[in-house]
Amino acid sequence: TNYLDRPALAALTAGLQSFGGGVLVISHSCSFLDDVCTERWVMENGHCSRMGTIATATSNEDEATLAAKVAAAAVAQSQKDSKEKKKQQRKKELRRKNGEVVSDDSDSWYEVLLTHANPKSKSSKKR
Repeated sequence: TNYLDRPALAALTAGLQSFGGGVLVISHSCSFLDDVCTERWVMENGHCSRMGTIATATSNEDEATLAAKVAAAAVAQSQKDSKEKKKQQRKKELRRKNGEVVSDDSDSWYEVLLTHANPKSKSSKKR
């Protein structure tokens, strides 16, 4: 947060406040932390202390509402992940059409990188 101007910091704050999941935030800005964190784990002089509380349901109705919100957030995230995966697949297909070498396996990117970086090296051969 040190290098963000006020509008960018405000946008980040709004985005984190509306996000349905958990986020690990490391910052020296107390006002930013006050705006986005309900719970803090503070390291000071080699000791970690917890401040704040985790939002929990207080009644059966609240538990049902909380469960519904969690389920809705999970569905929304799943849809978002699916859209992102399709988008990445379209980008790969476009790169292939443009003649670029694109890996089918997302885990083999390192081998492809080594092959392109040093094609004569024995360690860069595909397995």
